[in-house]
Amino acid sequence: MRKSLLVVLTFLLAVTGAFTQNGAERRAAYNRLEQERQELLAWGGRHPGAPKLVAMYKNKKAREIRARQYKEFFDFKRQEIGRFKESLRQDIRRAKNVPFVTFNALPAKNLAIIAKNKELLTDILKNYPDNAVTLTDAYLTKLFQEDEGLERLVRAYAAYLHTYNADPAAAADFSPSQREQLTVLQKNGNRAALYASLSQFSSEAVKRQKENLARKYTAHTLKAAFSK
Repeated sequence: MRKSLLVVLTFLLAVTGAFTQNGAERRAAYNRLEQERQELLAWGGRHPGAPKLVAMYKNKKAREIRARQYKEFFDFKRQEIGRFKESLRQDIRRAKNVPFVTFNALPAKNLAIIAKNKELLTDILKNYPDNAVTLTDAYLTKLFQEDEGLERLVRAYAAYLHTYNADPAAAADFSPSQREQLTVLQKNGNRAALYASLSQFSSEAVKRQKENLARKYTAHTLKAAFSK
């Protein structure tokens, strides 16, 4: 009896160990793919003068990796999107009077009915991305898998809210030309370009403020040092 129990326990430990090792290997493979994808996406920004065909090839390879991640590592994607969704939920709760953003979260029951029509649901999400947090992790992951444009839009929207919540004054310090551009995009209903621009402009504004503060601090420190 004890011998049989020992055999069973040994088998279970072996299976558990193999499963854990396999999970670690899959996670490492997923992380390598994500690192490669991010490097491909960032390539254009690091080489602004490069031929467009090369940049297009890099973006194509990044899309291929993205498709592979969703196909082979859907569970990891679902976990990551679950964390992303919770972070977005917190930022939506904190956000108040965010420039160029209108919140219109529908009741869960209404959204569940709308979800039966995927095209209508996608249209609502593109206009009011705050509804993404109401969907289940698995369903939102599936939507992102099928529509890369939707994922980029929702992630840009989330990035803007996160940046704005961290420093509202700096994040909304748009130049007159930027504000005019954002206004036109909002009036035209081009949500994808609007949220992408908001994410970019707010990030640049915060970076610009940090650089200005650093310069002022350096100037103040030097002035104080030479005045002694």
